[in-house]
Amino acid sequence: MMLFKVIGIGLITVAATLTVKPFRPELAFIISVAGASAAFFLCVSELQGYFSAFRGILADSGINSKYFAVAIKSLGVGYICEFASNMAKDAGQNAMALKIVFAGRVTIFIIALPLISELLSLATELVGK
Repeated sequence: MMLFKVIGIGLITVAATLTVKPFRPELAFIISVAGASAAFFLCVSELQGYFSAFRGILADSGINSKYFAVAIKSLGVGYICEFASNMAKDAGQNAMALKIVFAGRVTIFIIALPLISELLSLATELVGK
């Protein structure tokens, strides 16, 4: 089960980081990033099967998949930016963490622009008629 693997990676990473930190703080940070990355990619790889199954359900339902794509891309950008921001905060780089979050928000807005444009044109059509 993926949850137990992530918990195991997390506990081993924390123990290794706490053991190494008094002697080599720079190495402790690298261990922390490596453990967090391993847990993150384990979770992402677990989700791939669910996304393909959900795409099949969308195809059967007749719902336009571009709406789903915008939602999934936005969710992915959000998670990646949160992960990177937390890594920057752990390294003591709070200003950089805020810039990463801002860049993520701008990227999500850019991803959603075609959908926003379509909604606005639909709204003007409805008001105009």
